[in-house]
Amino acid sequence: MPKLSIIIPVYNVEKYLRKCLDSVVSQDYDDKEIIVVDDGSTDESPQICDDYEARYNCVHVVHKANGGLVSARKAGLRASSGEYITFVDSDDWLEAGAYASMMDKLEGSHAQCIAADYYEDVGDKSTVKRQDYEDGLYSGDKLRETILPTMMGKQPFFTWGIFPALCTKIFDRHLIEDVLLAEDETIVMGEDTAVSFICFCKAESIYIVHDVFYHYVQKKSSMVKEIPDMTLERKRYSALYKFVLQRIPEYMHESWIRYMIFNMVQRSDNLYDGFYQLPYLFPFTSVKKGSSIILYGAGTYGQRLWNVLKASHFIDIVVWADKNAAEIAKLGLPVVKPDAIESMPSDDIVVAISMGKPRDSAEKELRERFPKKRIHIWDENLIFSDETRRRFRLLRD
Repeated sequence: MPKLSIIIPVYNVEKYLRKCLDSVVSQDYDDKEIIVVDDGSTDESPQICDDYEARYNCVHVVHKANGGLVSARKAGLRASSGEYITFVDSDDWLEAGAYASMMDKLEGSHAQCIAADYYEDVGDKSTVKRQDYEDGLYSGDKLRETILPTMMGKQPFFTWGIFPALCTKIFDRHLIEDVLLAEDETIVMGEDTAVSFICFCKAESIYIVHDVFYHYVQKKSSMVKEIPDMTLERKRYSALYKFVLQRIPEYMHESWIRYMIFNMVQRSDNLYDGFYQLPYLFPFTSVKKGSSIILYGAGTYGQRLWNVLKASHFIDIVVWADKNAAEIAKLGLPVVKPDAIESMPSDDIVVAISMGKPRDSAEKELRERFPKKRIHIWDENLIFSDETRRRFRLLRD
């Protein structure tokens, strides 16, 4: 039985840490080591880590000065000895049997990486997020022809190929070690992406499985974040863009640029040169500056856009609606159910949904209730134009 190293970076998560650690130490895969990296926490997290180390032989704690997620993962990897490596975010948790099941498939297939689906937890609701491939082993031509061309995104734009999250995967140490240790520690946007996509390009085989074990927990603090300084955010995305571009095959450069565009559109206020000087709300060309809107969608993109527009008054938001309003409201966000917008006046209904299939579905449903001219989705011709690439500074050296 090969040893599995489970690396858990920890920073000020005292409220969630015990549930996370309990779910990991109780996993029934026998040959495991759990490397808990306290990345300079200032709450009770260090004491909780030490308590688990005292109680469980498989738990080993590394205390270090704060250096960020990439630095903590590197410290955990250096302290580990397993033949296989995985990660857990310290405010998430796993279902029983996760690692035994995944390791069994890895051993049976001799794959270098296994990638599973996951749950996204919002309030009391768990939603399964699935990768858009059939389960099974991908190697040789099947890997090169099926996975690599589409792993960074599929149609309709944007549909996930393989989720880049490291926590839903187990890697052969030889596949991930050099990639992770080389990762630029200034990357604090897309830390997982900078490792996983490069590993997939290097891999000889990948196993896709639709088992669901990992719970990615969405909290208010993780959902609606402070909008960072423009210069800082641009530096972060530039570091990510260049790091990956230099380490993937040239034929994948366009896929990587399109993936970056998808992520950057959601942060256009900071990353798109001249965003606030435009006469419309990028990338909704027919939503004019100064208009009143119903904001439809309270996922990651909807939350960011709500924050931006409330702070800037670039557009007036009459109301914010989402199908999952009941659960989102538990997190303190002012979201209403779609039925509430029937009689509300506004110039436009802006569909703030970034994922392709849900966005198309929302547009179809809204068109059954409202005039077509009031409903606005992303202008993909604008998004992929040379002008947008220039304004996002996505230029190849």
